Amino acid sequence: MRSLIICGLILAFVSPCICVVFNSTTNAYNVIDFGAKGNGKTDDSQAFLRAWESTCGAEEMGTLIIPSNYEFLLSPLILKGPCKASSVQIQIQGKLVAPAKKKWRSYYFTWILITNVNGLIVDGSEGSLHGSGSTWWSCKHCRRPSLYITNLNKCDELISIGSLGRGNAMTAEQIYVQNCSFTRTTNGARIKTFPNGPGYARAITFEQITLIKAGNPIVINQFYNDPSTWGEVEVSEITFRDFNGTSAYDKAITLNCDPQGCFNITLDQINIVSSKGGKRVYCSGRNVHGTATSTYPNCSCLSS
Repeated sequence: MRSLIICGLILAFVSPCICVVFNSTTNAYNVIDFGAKGNGKTDDSQAFLRAWESTCGAEEMGTLIIPSNYEFLLSPLILKGPCKASSVQIQIQGKLVAPAKKKWRSYYFTWILITNVNGLIVDGSEGSLHGSGSTWWSCKHCRRPSLYITNLNKCDELISIGSLGRGNAMTAEQIYVQNCSFTRTTNGARIKTFPNGPGYARAITFEQITLIKAGNPIVINQFYNDPSTWGEVEVSEITFRDFNGTSAYDKAITLNCDPQGCFNITLDQINIVSSKGGKRVYCSGRNVHGTATSTYPNCSCLSS
């Protein structure tokens, strides 16, 4: 699976199974102990890689500690698996800072990539990430790096699961996203699949989400890039729970499934209103099966 962004973390994931929960372990590896300076000026990428090597090589669940009260400058880096342990945790307590445009390695298009890791746990509740986005705003006709930046007037999706079905089979399952805020994002919690390709997205939960003028707060779209055809990606056991706030668009919820249908889709305790006073928001969908409880706007397209 590809591209999961959690609680504003500017990360890209490629992993067979990603689950976000909160945990602790005795096999903790602090990046400071591996040479990271945390002064916001020294590139700490190599220290992070050394700490990751030990974390990934732990016999039991290893935890990578990024401590508070430090600011870590990181060049684009890749944290690779597979790991010995069945689960690996990353605790982001400090601040991570991306390099400015003039120092960006031109052959990288992702800032932090975590690949081929099972049972990945990310706790970013105490930390923050700064994508140095302002240094890119003046760029003209250039390919931007694959960063997702929150709290800007123009930004991409905050949490997106996709693009499944593109080429070979891709899967996403056992994903849990909690306690996030979407501020003026183009998309909110989104699952998108390409037509024609195989794969599945299942057992995915988004909950306790705050929306502030967010575009497309809730989206399942199985016709991404080609609305005229459909594919073989199966979408099931998807839960959207406890969403509150405002939508920038009239269409607040999109559940657009292909003819084979999406199943066991749950909407629970959803309260999304328009960011434009007096305007009504609505839900749109097709071929979607599940339940909606205490949900506004009403999603009559959901069939049990």
